[in-house]
Amino acid sequence: MTTTHQKPTARLGTAFAAGVISVGAMLAVTAPAANAHSFSETQIETFCHARGGSYHTHLYFAPDAFTATGTRYSSCDYRDLRGKPLVDEYVDGEYTRTIRLF
Repeated sequence: MTTTHQKPTARLGTAFAAGVISVGAMLAVTAPAANAHSFSETQIETFCHARGGSYHTHLYFAPDAFTATGTRYSSCDYRDLRGKPLVDEYVDGEYTRTIRLF
């Protein structure tokens, strides 16, 4: 009878590869649609006021723009549960990031 033993590094490599494959599969299944985070200005303002925040928006037109559509920048200034100031930023209704001010 022959017994086969794997080296510990081989088992580690196999476990790592399995982990990478499973994470990749999860991301593929749960990946959001292209515009899943696009909100109307009314929605952004409502979310902001629900957090007790201050909503701001402005429309920017590039000096050399050939169209009259422009780009809308919106933000919501609010505080987290610990009282730290945060700013959520949106460009054309799409959430871009949250900035921690302090």
